[in-house]
Amino acid sequence: MFFYATIAAILVLTVLVYLLNRANFFRVCSICAGIAGVWIGLVVLRLAGRSVDPVVLALLLGGSVVGAMYLIEKEAHELHLYQKTGLVLAGFAGAYGIVVESWVEAALGILAFALLYMLVRRGTGRHDAAPANKDLIKKMEDCC
Repeated sequence: MFFYATIAAILVLTVLVYLLNRANFFRVCSICAGIAGVWIGLVVLRLAGRSVDPVVLALLLGGSVVGAMYLIEKEAHELHLYQKTGLVLAGFAGAYGIVVESWVEAALGILAFALLYMLVRRGTGRHDAAPANKDLIKKMEDCC
């Protein structure tokens, strides 16, 4: 029963965010927001002493980790396998810490994920631009 309630909650949140996106309130991935909203809610319920299926929580957290890595890859235009692996492993460590309520482990995993994200972002600056793009970048900077 818990699983089906979770699916229904994901569906409701996803549709709600989709409608808010359509109304131009903000622009976020509807399914990402639906899943993240549900696992955040499950963590809150668990902290409040309610029974939460840890398998469902782990599935949702794992999906969010992989989704976050995908969004980072999209932003960076390309990630090497070692970067993807590092992000996913750090994210999974944080997710595992949340599932087993080991808050130090969760914090360390999330911190590692954030640090890796910053390193990936740092490597996507204009200094990495291909020589053919440098003229275009210079023209854009001088334009306005």
